[in-house]
Parts: sequence; C-alpha cells; structure tokens
Amino acid sequence: MKKYIGLILALVCVLCLSLHAIAAETLYYTFDGSDSLTSVTNTLKAGANAAIGDGVLKLNGTYGLKLGSVGSSFSVSAMVKIDSNGGTDTIFFKDMDNKGDKWTGVLSNAKKPSFWTHGTSHRWETVASGTENLGEWSHIAYVENNSTGSLYVNGELVGSGSVESGAGTLYLGATYWSADAPSGMVDNVKLFNNALTAGEVMSEYESNIDFESALKLPRDVISDIELVKKVGTKVVTWASSNEAVIDREGKVTRADEDVTVTLTATVDGEVVGEFEVTVLKKPGKANDDVILSYVFDLENDGDIIHDMSGNGNHGAAYNGLEITKDGAHFDGSDDYVKLVDGILYGHDEITICTTFKPTAAQKHVFLYGFGNGTETGYMFLNPSRPTTNTLRFAMTKTNAGNESSLVSLPGIRINEEVNVTVVIVDKYASMYVDGELVMDGDLGMTVSALGETKENYIGKSLYEADPYFAGYMKEFTVYNYAMRESRIKELYGKSVEYAESDEVKEYIQSVSFENGIEVTVDTFNRNDVKIGVVVLDENYEVIEFSVNDAEDEIAVTKDGTVCVFAFDEETNTPGSIFVKGEGEGFTYEHTPGVVKITAESTLKGGIAIVAGYDTTGALTGVVCKAVDLTEGVGEAFEGDFENAVMFKMFYWGNLVAMIPME
Repeated sequence: MKKYIGLILALVCVLCLSLHAIAAETLYYTFDGSDSLTSVTNTLKAGANAAIGDGVLKLNGTYGLKLGSVGSSFSVSAMVKIDSNGGTDTIFFKDMDNKGDKWTGVLSNAKKPSFWTHGTSHRWETVASGTENLGEWSHIAYVENNSTGSLYVNGELVGSGSVESGAGTLYLGATYWSADAPSGMVDNVKLFNNALTAGEVMSEYESNIDFESALKLPRDVISDIELVKKVGTKVVTWASSNEAVIDREGKVTRADEDVTVTLTATVDGEVVGEFEVTVLKKPGKANDDVILSYVFDLENDGDIIHDMSGNGNHGAAYNGLEITKDGAHFDGSDDYVKLVDGILYGHDEITICTTFKPTAAQKHVFLYGFGNGTETGYMFLNPSRPTTNTLRFAMTKTNAGNESSLVSLPGIRINEEVNVTVVIVDKYASMYVDGELVMDGDLGMTVSALGETKENYIGKSLYEADPYFAGYMKEFTVYNYAMRESRIKELYGKSVEYAESDEVKEYIQSVSFENGIEVTVDTFNRNDVKIGVVVLDENYEVIEFSVNDAEDEIAVTKDGTVCVFAFDEETNTPGSIFVKGEGEGFTYEHTPGVVKITAESTLKGGIAIVAGYDTTGALTGVVCKAVDLTEGVGEAFEGDFENAVMFKMFYWGNLVAMIPME
C-alpha cells in the first residue's frame, strides 16, 4: 500500500508541476493577427494602434504595448531586432508608482543590452550591461525574483543584480520618456508570473532559434571562417563540399581562381542550413598598370572590399564598415580596411589615388598607412590637421621623430569631397589635390625601404592612440607607375561646366573658376535684368542658387555644374509659361507647395528649374531636376511655393544650349 501511495503522490507532484508550468505563462503574443493588444504611446498614455505586419510587431518610436500587471517575481521574453541606434532604446519597462519615480527597464544602450533601475534605494543605476549587438534578431529575457533581476541574451546570462522591487505594470517599447522608445521589430512576446530558471530561459531561446540567421556566413572570404559550433545547448556540426578550400573547421586555403564551396550545418542529425561561400583567389602582382583598385559602392558587401584590378588584392573590412551610395562610411570609432601584406613591396614607383570626404578634422589621423609598426618605418596621409590646417603625406624609416613629409595649406575641408593623389618616384614625391599639384619634394627614402609591410590600413593609424578616420571614401587605387600630371588632371581634376543662353551672353562680363565660380555682370548694360546662377551636383540636385540684379557681382562657392541665365522682370506673366523664341507652350497649376508643369509637346532628357516669387518679387523657392516632359502629362515640382504668386521656368536639353522660359 505504501508503494502505491508513494506512486500516487509522485504523480500528483508531477501533475502539480505541469499545472504550475502552464499557469506561469500569462501572455503570449505571436503577432499573427489574432492577438488582442493594448497599445500605448511612448509616454504611457493610451493612444495609437500597434503596427502588425509580416507576423511581427513593428515599432517606430511612437508607441509601445501594455503587457499587464506583474508582481515582484515574474519573467518576460521576446525576439527583438532594434533598428534605431539611440542612446537608450527601451525594450521592457516596469512601472511601479505611475509617476516614473520607481521603475526597472531593460534597454538597448547603443545596441548593447542592459538593464537599469531607479527608486528609493537605486538612483538611475545600471545593474548589468552586455556586449551583444542587438542589430540582429536576438532573444531577450528578463527575470525578476523579488529584489534580484537577471538579463539573458540568446539564452546566456548577461548579468544579475539588485533592483527596485514591488508590483507594477509592464510595458513593451514604452517609458515615461519619449526619446527612449525604440524603432524595430518584436516577435513571440511571453510573460510569466514566476521567475524562470536559467534552464527554462535557455529552452525558451531554443524554441525561437532561426538557424539560418544564427549561423549566417559571409558571401565572400579571403581568410579563415569562424564556424558556429554551438547555439544554445545545440551542437552544430559542419560539412564542406570542398575540404581543400574550406575544411570543416573553417580553415580557408585560397586557390589561383575564385572557388565556391557549400557548407552544410547539421543539428541532431538534421540539416539546419546550407551556405554558399566563395573563396576569392590568391593575391597577385600588378595587372597591367594597377596594383589594386577599390571602388566603394553597394556591390561590396561590407566584409570584403573587392579589388577591381583583377589581381585578387581584396581588402578585409572590420567592425561593421558600412557601404553606402556615398561610398564607404568610416564612423571614426573603430572600423577600417586591412590591405594585403607586402602589397607595395618592390614598387619604388607608385601612384596612390583616393577620393574621399572627411566629416571631422582629426589630429594624427591616418587616411591610409603602410608599415610594420611605429618604430620600424611607415608612410601615411593625414588629410586634415585641425591645429595646423594642413594636408600632410609623410614617410619614416623609424618613428614619428624622423618623419619626412610633404605639407600643403590648407587641409581638406570638412564635408568636401576631394581626390588626393600621391606620386612617388624613388625618393621624390608629389602631392595633388583634385588634379592640381600642391607640394612636392625629396623624402629621403624609397618605398622599398619600408620592407614587406604587414600593417597596411585604410582608416586606421599604426599608432594605437590615434583616432580612426571619420568620413566617406569612394575610391582607393594604387598604380605601379608614376602617373603624369596631365593624366592626374584628366582623371581627377575638377572641371566646372557652365551653360548660357544667347539672351544671357550680352549681360555676362566674365566667368571665373579660380575659387569656386565667380560671375561678373556687365554693369553698363541693361540693369532691369536679373542674373541667376544655379550650381548642380552630379545628380543635378541644386547645391547653391543665387539671383541678383545685373549691376551686382555674383559669387558662388560650391563646385559643380553651373548654369548662368538672365531674365527681364518686366516679362513676368502669371498663369502661363512659354519658351522664348521656341514657340513651345507650357501651362502650370499651383497648389500649396507644388507647381505642376504640363508641356504641349514632348521634351526628352532635359533639366528644368522652376522658381517661385512672392508679391514683392522676392524668390520663395527653387526646384531643379532632370525630367522627361511628355506631351500633356504634368510634372510636379515640390518646393517652398506656398507664398508664391509668380513662377519662372528654365529648361534646357543639354548643357550647351539652355533655353530660358518665363
């Protein structure tokens, strides 16, 4: 009988434990459309509806969710992907007094998970902070057991510590401070009325694992791969379709040609991912006249900077270097590009060309550098020294105390895109900015004197204490010969084009391109004429615009394509626009902020400027863009036209014959 009683008690215990586990889960949101949600604004007031789509909750920094009431012991977890990169993007927030004076918050602080608490015994206290990056999907779990809080990321404990305790209301993505509301996506939110164990948190994480994301591999590689061997408690084994190129441990052996290998990941005997990885070919010597050529565009994936010369001298990008439409974005914090070892060895005639735009003036920064250390010789380019306002290229056989340099005034201006080309022939070097020679001289050493350098970087100094480069780079090319000045000017010189109509020529006295663009009008001609100058960038977007009376001098300071035009104030005709001398008609419709232009005949491949003027004749706004004006089809120009009562339009089909319209 005792045996049966014991068995019954054991079954009862198991049943109770099972019921406890079931009862512990008080909320589960999958965001599949069937959830009943309580939405709040980011200041904890009832408000906007939550945005749900593609099976996830989408946060945009303006609202969060009220998850419900919790006691002093509870657990909450979710899959989270934070897109915003603010200082404090709150994920979970427990409010205990409805005043914002007593709370505990789990947040992404500069994309690092942490949790803080504030109240009677804790004052804005950081309890624990991790190093995980929340830019990817991550499983975040917070467990509170009376006065002890614990934070887990992907099943692993980040830290535990003392927190303010008590009953309160739990929110997702909402606090008392609107700036703390995150942007991103959330999925599979669970709330428990008890404190989960570490093992239970791990189980929750493993039930959410997306192995394709957890095991993500680079598209192209030039060095060994770190293969994930364990996800949570799950052991991952790997197989390779070509062990000679990538083995099952991730060791890479480069061949004479690019080779694509399939890597297969298995967990518990089941295939959880297959990845195609291309091992790029071995580094080579100079191909024709180019040693390496990097073009920083969106074709690069950010991990490998592809050598466009065909030599295979690819660069490796580190610490999240971002490739944008404006080039590689170096954040000035820690990202850089590592070049091939010995890339310049044996080349005593070289040309280094780089097109870049600094976003900060930095002392001792290396835009690029080649060497073997700070005591054994190196060379580098510093684009902008804030204390001396100089551009500087230097070489040394030893250290900073023995540097020989080319120095030019002024340094590269912040937020200005330029090309700097350095030509070295034996011991003599020349430095060019936008195709113009700015300094040359004898540096007293050859490139070969540096030896077979292995610390070759873009954006990073050889000196540990120096800052990283902050700015953008579009091109970095090294030629294995000394490029002639005429060729440098042809490739990298800044030429400024301008277009003028027949009507404008009699008013333009001179156009100078020495320092930006300076237009001087003829003060002895008709002075009831307005002179306009528009400067366009490479995408034909307006970067500077000026309208003056004919007796004034017009100075334009930006580089670009310049259009000079003239118009007579007496010919203002509100309500219609026509091409002077061409007979092609246009009409326009004006609504607040928008002018819609309709052409009576088709004009293909042109550039149009629409300017609006108020009742006093003052310019209110101008819009310039490339257009195809199709017969009878309106083209909208959006700008500062709310107070405009008159409009002028200028159109030209090329940069030689500009046709003004009035």
